[in-house]
Amino acid sequence: MKNEVYYPVERIRTSTANKSTKIPFAKTFKTQMFICILLVLALGIISVTSDGKFEKTKNTVKLVLTQNTDIVGQFNKIKSMFTPEKSIDNMSPVAEFVNPAPDGIISAGFGVQDANNSGFHYGVDIKMNSQKNILAAASGEVTEIATNEEMGTYIIIKHSDEIFTTYAHLGEILPDVGEAVEGGKAIARVNDTDNTFYFEIRRNDTYLDPTEFIDFGEKK
Repeated sequence: MKNEVYYPVERIRTSTANKSTKIPFAKTFKTQMFICILLVLALGIISVTSDGKFEKTKNTVKLVLTQNTDIVGQFNKIKSMFTPEKSIDNMSPVAEFVNPAPDGIISAGFGVQDANNSGFHYGVDIKMNSQKNILAAASGEVTEIATNEEMGTYIIIKHSDEIFTTYAHLGEILPDVGEAVEGGKAIARVNDTDNTFYFEIRRNDTYLDPTEFIDFGEKK
C-alpha cells in the first residue's frame, strides 16, 4: 500500500489554487458591498434634490439597486456623469461671446427657414443699420480668408481647439491670416449691397445656434 500524505485543513485553505479562487471572490464581494452602500447613500441624497440635471443619475442608481447587474461597472458609469469632459473646457470662449453687430438685427435665423426660404440655415443673417464695422465675437486667431460663390468674401476665426466663428458676405476684411484678433474689435466691414452679413458658430463639425449664446436684441 502506497504511503499517502494528508495535509492539514489550514494548508488546504492557503494553497495556491484556493488563493486564486476564494480570496479574489471575497475581495470582489466586499468591493461590491461597499459600492452598493455608496449607491444607496447617493440615491438618498439625490432623491431629495429637485434639480432636473440629476434625473438621469437618479434613474441609473435605481436601476443598479433593483437589477442583477455589474455593480462596479455601473458605478463607474455613474461616476463619469460627475466628471466633466475635457473638451467642455474648450466651450469657454462661447460664454464670453459679444454681439458682432451691436447696431444690427437678425433678418434670418438659425435652422429650418419658412416657406419663402428653403433649406437649413447654419448661422444667422444680420442686417446692419448705420454701423459698418463687424466685430470679432471673441478673441482668437484668423485661420482662413477666402471668397467663393456661396459665402462671398468670408473670414474664419479660431477661438479654441474646437470653437470657430465664420463671418461671410463681407465688403472688406481687416486682419490677415494668422493674425490674432481681440474680441469686440473690428475685423471686417459690411458689404454695400444690402448691409447684411452671415455669422455662424461651429464646434468642430457641429453648428450652434448663435442666439443661444449671444443677445442680438429683437429679430426683424
